[in-house]
Amino acid sequence: MSYRHFVFDLDGTLIDSRQDLADAANAMLATYGAPALPVPDVVAMVGEGAKVLVTRALARAGVTADPDEALPRFLAAYDERLTATTTPYPGVLDTLAQLHVTGHLSVLTNKPHGATARVLEGLGLAPFIAAAIGGDSPYGRKPAPAVASRPSRR
Repeated sequence: MSYRHFVFDLDGTLIDSRQDLADAANAMLATYGAPALPVPDVVAMVGEGAKVLVTRALARAGVTADPDEALPRFLAAYDERLTATTTPYPGVLDTLAQLHVTGHLSVLTNKPHGATARVLEGLGLAPFIAAAIGGDSPYGRKPAPAVASRPSRR
């Protein structure tokens, strides 16, 4: 069987972004005077987009702030540290280079598109990725089926 197109998630699949996500969540919590949460606790909250992470972190820290008001704080903190400690998982660059020779590679993530592009560029993944769709695309957020039907250019 021959494959021509490969679609990857980003966080937790191609890159290890746990520390930067936890640091951003804790920076957001600090703006409310809340103590930092342990990194493993924050990591367990990741997986359904930034707003869900913010909502979970606020609840875990006992902060009664509106998640819609807290989300920009988190995003600003995360924007400052997108690749401070984030790295591709071992073997990812070599694997992408090999797959790139035989097909097209795309990224489908709930991370905002601008941040996705900066991470791909900053970690040296961009040359292998033909298209990336972020969670703020007009196609919706994964796992919505429409999100995989119209990849945007990087």
